Amino acid sequence: MGKGTESDFQRVIKALKALSEGKELETYFDIDQILRYLATHTIVVNLDSYNSSMAQNYYIYEHQGQITILPWDYNLAWGGFQSGKASSVINFPIDTPVSAIEISSRPLIEKLFANTEYLERYHSYLQQMIDHYFINGKFEEKINTLDALISDYVKTDATAFCTFEEYKIAVSTFTTLGNLRAQSVQGQLDGTVPSTTAEQNENVEQLISAGDLNLSNLGNMMGGREGDEFPGIMGGTDKSPFPGGMSNDVDAELMSKAMDILRQANGEITDDIKKSLASIGLTTQQIVQITAMTGGRFGGTEPLGQNKSIPNPKDMGASANQSIGSNNLIFLGVLLIILLAALIFVSRFKKSY
Repeated sequence: MGKGTESDFQRVIKALKALSEGKELETYFDIDQILRYLATHTIVVNLDSYNSSMAQNYYIYEHQGQITILPWDYNLAWGGFQSGKASSVINFPIDTPVSAIEISSRPLIEKLFANTEYLERYHSYLQQMIDHYFINGKFEEKINTLDALISDYVKTDATAFCTFEEYKIAVSTFTTLGNLRAQSVQGQLDGTVPSTTAEQNENVEQLISAGDLNLSNLGNMMGGREGDEFPGIMGGTDKSPFPGGMSNDVDAELMSKAMDILRQANGEITDDIKKSLASIGLTTQQIVQITAMTGGRFGGTEPLGQNKSIPNPKDMGASANQSIGSNNLIFLGVLLIILLAALIFVSRFKKSY
């Protein structure tokens, strides 16, 4: 493939202009392929994409004057991005399939859905997937097939990031999530479940219940998950007092104890302090790396004064009016928390090569 020519660029410009005006769409766009893409995309609730405020992870492809969209990067599908609670994933609205934005800011969706014929065709593709993949059991059958294929390997994997029991729970949770999602989409197509964000907000009682479905069973991603929410950028609430939600992956209590010891020692990492750190569970390697990083002192080369204090991780979410000390000490305190988190994480999940 060579570089695009000026005429190639002009065709794309004409297509985008037609889209903004909602005119001659079939001339410039492969409508059928785009509607199939949107239907599949909506079923699996993939919001790390064009459909969210990020508008990312997709390509447009132009061939002989017609544009289509190329999907990719589905690792955060099934509500792994900007979705919040399990109920939000299950009942993601098929007629306003966007997140944290108005549908008007996504013309490829808005203009096609404004056309009754296109909207009905989109609905027909949703129905096809419900009929031929969920209702007939193929979705669950596929999960069971893959589970049987890898289950023994997961069970004996010495470097696994989860227990075999957690893996089996995740498989069951994913099966339930998919079937409940299909139930909601069918209800939205039938009119028994609201199919737009506005209607769902006004008629919460008509939504498909998530029951006791817990999305945290599906594993950790970008700082872990709390309850049935995806924290941080995924739409939920990051309740961790540590940078990046690290306390979900490491022993927060151990980190807190280590910080207490260092703070009470007035910043000097003496042999006695090293023994104290070892007594709470830090390894020799972790203590050596902490000492090397700080040069034998925690808090810099100057002794800690009476008006200077190291922040306690337990108190990091407290009022901003709390006295914390100098900016340098705060910065070093946070750095040590990050270092401790990294060391503990690596020691827990170290692989043998």
